[in-house]
Amino acid sequence: MNFTDYEWLRKRNRQLAKCLDDCLEAERSARLRPMHTLVVTRRALENLFMEQCRLYRLEFTDLSYAINDVCRCLRTKWREIKDRAHDIRVQGNDDVHPEQDSDRKVHATTQERIDQAMTVLQEMYEILSMLYGQPRGKAFSQERIPFDDYEIIRQISDPTNPGLKRYFVRGSNGRTCFLQCLSHRELAELEKRRQDANKLVYENRRRNDNRLLLPINLPLPYESDLKLLIYDAYPQSFLLSELKTQMTLEEALSVGLNLIEALEKLKKLGMYHRSIYPGCIMVESGENGGYEAYLMDLQTSKITSSNVTVNAKLVSAYDSSQYVPSILWGKTLENIDWEKVDVYAVCKVVLFCLDNSLVQINNTSRFREYPQLAQSGTLRNLYARIFQPGPDLRNIPTLEKLKEAFLHESNNC
Repeated sequence: MNFTDYEWLRKRNRQLAKCLDDCLEAERSARLRPMHTLVVTRRALENLFMEQCRLYRLEFTDLSYAINDVCRCLRTKWREIKDRAHDIRVQGNDDVHPEQDSDRKVHATTQERIDQAMTVLQEMYEILSMLYGQPRGKAFSQERIPFDDYEIIRQISDPTNPGLKRYFVRGSNGRTCFLQCLSHRELAELEKRRQDANKLVYENRRRNDNRLLLPINLPLPYESDLKLLIYDAYPQSFLLSELKTQMTLEEALSVGLNLIEALEKLKKLGMYHRSIYPGCIMVESGENGGYEAYLMDLQTSKITSSNVTVNAKLVSAYDSSQYVPSILWGKTLENIDWEKVDVYAVCKVVLFCLDNSLVQINNTSRFREYPQLAQSGTLRNLYARIFQPGPDLRNIPTLEKLKEAFLHESNNC
């Protein structure tokens, strides 16, 4: 957290300790209760200027007067401090007295409020820096602002969806989790499908049946239009899209077999994933080396027993995706063999594990750069069919045939 940089101020006196406690509370609230952050940051500012009035032997009667009086006593940076302090005061007042700006508040999205809270926190941090000195080697960063009790370990970027906000976080109990921050307005179409799919998988889950990761909802204030989903993870967990080093063929096939196991579970439930790519696959190091892979994100899945469709959302997602047969790009998604769409994606994911540039190829000519691929007639034939899916995807093998091919090659590695 940012304001732990000023933990040493707590030892000065009770007034600064109260200011610091308010700053920490405001920072923890920013992503979940941003309007609370505005109020508490204003309270922190008031405690800070009470202390400043004491130092300069001024009478504290009103925060606005105190800011002006103290800044007249400062020799340097008084204008910067004054501007920031008044901004914090005004924004905090706006939330204490919402009727003064009710129209703006009714129509503001949660993300706009979060951005406002972030700005106010940074201004408070800068005021402390100007009054008490910049902590050595420290600077304010939004990535250090937690989700309440969940400290951010790292944020995950997704070039295919820059607006998607995902993080690995650490809870107050030390547990590592994966967190997705979603907008109800953006994903309203998909929310019902997510709930139905997760429920179907959860109700049919058996012991040690864990290739499909299901989230829990992080409680939010009733007025929030965001949705936070938490997945269990391990300290060494990462998304496959974060892969830094190339896998061996044996490791890549193991990931593919893990995904096939997850898809087999879905198939038994009358479901197909339909949107497999490295960003929806969580990976961790296996006990005996290699990797273990898990499949997430069922919001665009096909449930054969349901008449509800989310195909419209898929059409935009499929446009130029390298994990979808090109014959489906921009097309109306009707009467599709979804099992083969999933098979195609798994085959492309295996190539990504070997070398992410292989995802772009559309023939087997580059296999000669990878001896294990070039020497495997089974894989060459498999990918020749994948690269030429044919009308109605008829050339793409079934899930069962894909499993046979991967197992055969895995045993020969």
